[in-house]
Amino acid sequence: FGSSCLGSSAQPPSCNSSAMAELVWACMKNSNCYSLKSRHCVTLTCEPGNLANIHCFKYSGTAQDKAVSVTCDDKQRLRLVVKRPKRNTRAKPTRQFTRIPLSTAPKKALETVKKALVEKSYRARDVNLAMARHKKLTQARSRFQQVKAKK
Repeated sequence: FGSSCLGSSAQPPSCNSSAMAELVWACMKNSNCYSLKSRHCVTLTCEPGNLANIHCFKYSGTAQDKAVSVTCDDKQRLRLVVKRPKRNTRAKPTRQFTRIPLSTAPKKALETVKKALVEKSYRARDVNLAMARHKKLTQARSRFQQVKAKK
């Protein structure tokens, strides 16, 4: 078992991360608590770290080592949520993600998103999806605040 993922406690596991990601995806692809299935539509998901909300390996935040998401917290503040690539965080789901607060100024926040993701060498697809998600959440937040102000 020296080269398998089940290595002894004296030696660290020596399997590569892509094999672990594929194993995680194989376990969760048919059914999990995040998937939203319908009869005549693409299967969607609401898992953390999935920018496109499409249920596939390419966008999965749980299976991939590098996952990113832009979320809105309870007080309507936007946060960039980045998955930590370290292996030891897999056993501690609450420590898997780092939350970076974003500015309320849209241009400054987009610069922060782009800088943080390019600095950590995320794929260009993820950077573009994160920036698009930020724009949509900013628009939704401003609409929500307008409706709240009218009341």
